[in-house]
Amino acid sequence: MTTESTQEAQFEYDRSVVGVQVQLGEFTISQEQVQKYCDTLGEANPKFRAGGFAPPGMLSSVSFGGGQALDPQVKFGNTTFMAGSRMEFTQPVVVGKPIKAQTSVKEVYGKTGRTGTMVFVVRRTEFLDAASGDLLGAMEQSTVHRETEATRE
Repeated sequence: MTTESTQEAQFEYDRSVVGVQVQLGEFTISQEQVQKYCDTLGEANPKFRAGGFAPPGMLSSVSFGGGQALDPQVKFGNTTFMAGSRMEFTQPVVVGKPIKAQTSVKEVYGKTGRTGTMVFVVRRTEFLDAASGDLLGAMEQSTVHRETEATRE
């Protein structure tokens, strides 16, 4: 465990997991899945409806089950919640072409602002062409650990 300090608080976390890549698995997106996704969102783009390509946002809907990602075991605060997410797309997602996903803890950092001290954990998931290894897209998700007034004594 590593102890870090911000202006007002100390926190601990397991630094050994930061930057370590974990393979999540391999998957393909079918044209049927694309059609259902487009129907649900009202997507009318013929690039996706006619076949061949998947909307890149579909990558964020892939689930591999729990427990595979590394946990930095942040020791701070009494609540944790989603702080935000961001996606970047670098190449078209081709229907039927195998895709690999891998994830890592990108960083852990503390920040003190007007509402107090918070500790952020940023996880990065990369989606790669399984054959070439080329990056198709990536998603970063941040969670925040903080002390809330409701449970302080």
